[in-house]
Amino acid sequence: MPTFVLILLRQYLRVDKVMYRVQETRFYTEVTWRHVIREVTVREAAYGHVAGLGNEVLFDEWVIGQHLPETKRSRERLEFGERGPLMCGLCMRRRQCQVAREQ
Repeated sequence: MPTFVLILLRQYLRVDKVMYRVQETRFYTEVTWRHVIREVTVREAAYGHVAGLGNEVLFDEWVIGQHLPETKRSRERLEFGERGPLMCGLCMRRRQCQVAREQ
């Protein structure tokens, strides 16, 4: 039975001979938590900074991200509010079970 949720989002932007940018966003929560952790990482460089790496690296969006310098990193805690999570942490059903009503 899953006890946590991890969502990974990745945006890759390449403007030929101008710039490269990779933005990664991660969401993490556990079923009993009343919050979500969101972490955003941005890596970016001008074309001139990475031009010498070769076409194998420049045109592979998974590899180029390892060569770009990190320009921004943020981590924040997002609260669910008074009602808590949408799922009951014990039975993984929508808030219709007895346990969820008692919380």
